[in-house]
Amino acid sequence: TDLMKSMVQYEIAYLFMLYLSERYGGPDFIGDLMRDGLSRDPAAATARPHGIDGVEAALQRAGSPKTFAQVFDDWVAANYLNQCPEGDTAYCYTTMRQFVKPTARFQQYPATGYGPIAAWAGQYIEFYRPGYKQGRLAITFNGDAGTSYTVRIAAHDSARVKSPQVFDLALDAASTGTYTLEDFGVEYDTVSLIVAAHAGENIYFRYSAEFTDLEPSDAGWDAGYWEYDGGWDAGMDAAPDAGAATDDAPGCGCA
Repeated sequence: TDLMKSMVQYEIAYLFMLYLSERYGGPDFIGDLMRDGLSRDPAAATARPHGIDGVEAALQRAGSPKTFAQVFDDWVAANYLNQCPEGDTAYCYTTMRQFVKPTARFQQYPATGYGPIAAWAGQYIEFYRPGYKQGRLAITFNGDAGTSYTVRIAAHDSARVKSPQVFDLALDAASTGTYTLEDFGVEYDTVSLIVAAHAGENIYFRYSAEFTDLEPSDAGWDAGYWEYDGGWDAGMDAAPDAGAATDDAPGCGCA
């Protein structure tokens, strides 16, 4: 319903303001942002930038070299991970323990999928270790050429005990990139694809994952499953994975 969509949008706005406050100066930063960065008074004699430009102006006044897009990308990751590597607070909240559910989960390979993503939104795809096996996991991302994406790979443990390792996935001119984890299942049992899109309409992306068992064993079980039940971008339709039933589920993002 429209009411539910509005409530989700308010929650998204609150989380973004909380993230900015924790990282860039607390109430003083938010006060400066609300006063000079988000207000829009066409009658003002000296109008200041508003919206995205206003946020960037506030970041500059706070002494941060980051752009809105860079902060947005960190925030998208923080909503899912909410766990920071030692000495890095980019991927977590300091006053809240909340996690956005993954958009899709896989535990059987090869795995493939695709999905829509709105501008200034995020999606999260989890790849679990198959049973108790250890081996090589190769993930490939294919986006729309000409679309601005930030794609990150997060290696972490499902119990969220160890600090995650977060990498930027380099994309070529065709918005394609591949990441390989040679020792999947040794230290980390989960690898996640974190996708953020910055602009465009009717944006889609595809992904695939291949697992190579380096030590064949009968130990454990090798059940696989697919699930589409997480995220929070109000109004976004779920994207089906080939051969799998899906439920409508939003992604993560803000407008």
